[in-house]
Amino acid sequence: MEVPGAGRNKFFVLWSEMVGTAFLLVAVNWGGTSSHTPICVGLTVAVMAQMFGAISGGHFNPAVTVGMMIKHRHDDLSFGVVYG
Repeated sequence: MEVPGAGRNKFFVLWSEMVGTAFLLVAVNWGGTSSHTPICVGLTVAVMAQMFGAISGGHFNPAVTVGMMIKHRHDDLSFGVVYG
């Protein structure tokens, strides 16, 4: 939530990170049956970061979200725990 204004839009931050994580998981699962997994994952991360980067910061890993919240010393860590 290092994006300015993200604290006021927690619903959209949660939604964008959930959708980005879902697409990332789909890319890994579908790409896991071929040798093109790195291309699938890389393109998915690039597209999701372009779409949702301005809303949530573009990290689609719950552990990274909680880590960034701890690093930036957010008072509302329950938000990160609910997401994580």
